[in-house]
Amino acid sequence: MDKNEVYGRHHTSHLIHTAKILSDNGCNAATIVAGALHSLYDNDSMYGNKGANYNDRDTIRDIVGRDTEQLIFLYSQVHTVRDFTQISGNDEGVVIHTKSDDILLSDSELNCLADILLSDMIEQIVWCVDHKGIFTIEEAQEHLAKLVEVSKYATLSIRQLFDRYWEMSCAQA
Repeated sequence: MDKNEVYGRHHTSHLIHTAKILSDNGCNAATIVAGALHSLYDNDSMYGNKGANYNDRDTIRDIVGRDTEQLIFLYSQVHTVRDFTQISGNDEGVVIHTKSDDILLSDSELNCLADILLSDMIEQIVWCVDHKGIFTIEEAQEHLAKLVEVSKYATLSIRQLFDRYWEMSCAQA
């Protein structure tokens, strides 16, 4: 179980609700499971959890499957990107430019990763803004803003959900 509660809940609750958003919006099984495990490699969790080591990728892949583990790994590489305007395409796929690396993704990986990134943020906003009133939608705008560029790669229903929160944050600002 999680070591710490943050904003009145354990991280496990956030993971389950992120996966539920993905499921409710018709994402494939690999994306849903990756959404439920998206912070598996996170060693800097505000919840005080220690993430899995990248050396354990083969074991994790054996447990959850190649596609799911790849999405979890990719999420761990890009979830801290502050500026998703640095996405570009080339003959091999789509590149997300981070501070330290350029990460090459297939179109399919980018679509699934965008779904996870947006669902992760939407779930946090639903909890912190809608349910608990910890933040206002205006305060959530800066977190939403970093995902506007990546939102165009998401599944239509998740993009529409994201757009609804983005528009509310802009209208309130």
